[in-house]
Amino acid sequence: MGRHRVAAALLAVLATVARAQPIDLPSSAPDLAAAPPETERLVPGLRIELGQQRLRWRESAVSQPAFAWREALDYRSERDAGRWRFGFSDRLEAAQFAGPAPADQTRNALREAWASVDAGSGVFLDAGRINQRQGLGQGWNPSDFLRAYAVVTRSTQDPASLRENRLGTAQLRAQWLGAAGSAQLALIPRLSRRATLSDADFAPGLERTNRRAGAQLRLAPQLDERSSFDAVAQLREGGAPQVGANASRLIGDAVVAYLEWSGGNRPRSAPRATSAAGAASAASTPPAFDAADPAAPRGWADRWVAGASWTTPWEVQLTVERWQMNDAPDAAGWRAIRAGLVSPEAGAAYSAWRADLAERGLPTVRASWFARAAWDRAFGRADLDLSAFARVNGYDRSRFWQAEVAWHASERLSLRLALNASAGAAGSEFGRANSRASLQSWLQCWF
Repeated sequence: MGRHRVAAALLAVLATVARAQPIDLPSSAPDLAAAPPETERLVPGLRIELGQQRLRWRESAVSQPAFAWREALDYRSERDAGRWRFGFSDRLEAAQFAGPAPADQTRNALREAWASVDAGSGVFLDAGRINQRQGLGQGWNPSDFLRAYAVVTRSTQDPASLRENRLGTAQLRAQWLGAAGSAQLALIPRLSRRATLSDADFAPGLERTNRRAGAQLRLAPQLDERSSFDAVAQLREGGAPQVGANASRLIGDAVVAYLEWSGGNRPRSAPRATSAAGAASAASTPPAFDAADPAAPRGWADRWVAGASWTTPWEVQLTVERWQMNDAPDAAGWRAIRAGLVSPEAGAAYSAWRADLAERGLPTVRASWFARAAWDRAFGRADLDLSAFARVNGYDRSRFWQAEVAWHASERLSLRLALNASAGAAGSEFGRANSRASLQSWLQCWF
């Protein structure tokens, strides 16, 4: 009963705010990194979210809950003080599930807390936790080296939302911006020695972002008005150097073609072999890092995304991407993995490997496809946004898709409805997923 009283109180607050006058929204600080267009409404200030989720599971997960309540407090702020600029971003999220399992959850994500000073002559010095995003791909960013393990909660599978709502990396950063382009150098300290991911409610998550010291250099020369290019190089403690690049070209007035690439000496991605005792132990301990097979061979591997985005005369943006991750299983390797899932131990190792890939933001197989459609101000209505995306395994043709409708009742109040589903043959990547479908609705209110 208490939960329903809280929900009713929040709804009353939302209704009051919806009738308020529109607010003036300040612009965000510019990001010098290559990045796809933002698809989430990022507004400074406090945002309250109240939602519910209905879940449909496959037969292998019939004990999972069919219903959940979700609440969130989301805060973003950027302030100017002369030559100084300060930023803070935090999200507190809670979920209550119908049924004995899983247990109710509360997680806080301190996404950003930084200070920046304009040192003059186009030089900016930054310090703190910064969500430094990189890459032009809309579904996957192989050159975004700081994405691994940075997402704390996954109330949505939309890659654009995950990109914005992840933890930043604590760093010292120098940026230069001039007529010739821009350059960034970031120094990343080691701030945690944890070997597992913390599941504490208010854990700072430094083991996710700052478990290894490192440095990252990015260069973006100024090209013509229709082309862009940037290069990035990173070295982290205990790992091999990684390099990446992004390039785009405007074709005509409505089509953008782009390529994102990274390369490095990496281990081949595959589930690790485990015994029954090992599987049971893994199931009872917090998630560890790098659940792939430690005996897998290492070698140079390229990862890339090639895509094109077309804005139609009706202002619908259509995007198609081809993903390639050469350190992931090819068609023969994927068939062998699927054929080997004949025991509970093999299934546990496979599940741990897939969970680790999700934490690192990596595809499962070598070849994948991604498509997205977005229509802001749909049907000429300024208060209506429509979007949908789909991922397809390039070998077994299994797929995952999500469609979303957003109605902005005012500058302060929005209602969103999202439906997602996974489909495919038994034993395929998405056909094996425990979740068959999910319907989520939520109210968002800005203060």
